[in-house]
Amino acid sequence: MFKTIAALSAAKPGDTIKLADGDYSGQFVATKPGTASAPITLTGSAKAVLHDPLFNPGDTDCPSGQTGYGLWLQGASYWNLTGFTVKDSKKGIVLDGATHVTIDGVSVHDIGAEAVHFRKSSAYGVIKNSTIINTGKEQPGYGEGVYLGSANSNWECYGTNGGNSPDAGDYIQVLDNRIGPGVAAEGIDITR
Repeated sequence: MFKTIAALSAAKPGDTIKLADGDYSGQFVATKPGTASAPITLTGSAKAVLHDPLFNPGDTDCPSGQTGYGLWLQGASYWNLTGFTVKDSKKGIVLDGATHVTIDGVSVHDIGAEAVHFRKSSAYGVIKNSTIINTGKEQPGYGEGVYLGSANSNWECYGTNGGNSPDAGDYIQVLDNRIGPGVAAEGIDITR
């Protein structure tokens, strides 16, 4: 049986990582992709809670130094995230270059900035049946519920064509979610 951090780094196509109920504290980063025919699944009940204790509002996102993300999928395409909770982190769930990711029935709350961010060309994603409340607790202007793409001021880090073109996160579906109360910025922000 792996601890959660080890399970994320050891994941291979077709694996299911089942979170037992409890509090999981650490930096949760997934970098291994699944495949179209064998996605990787991270699942747990709402009582399985991820948070990053290194939450520090002064940390930078660009070009490196990411800490404080409840769950970070970095190039980890073809993942299914179901049922668990992310809270008390700088950002909730961040996808960078992660395509074909489905977030279903996840709860994200009490977040310093945005709750769920599809960025760095994270395309063909779905977030559905999820609950997002109390965002922007540290940075209200950046407390989006669901953020698709990146502002042009961030293209250097997350855009395409060497930072000269928009963050091309296309074909993302936002379906049947509860967003709010307590979302400090846009409920859904689509930026190109």
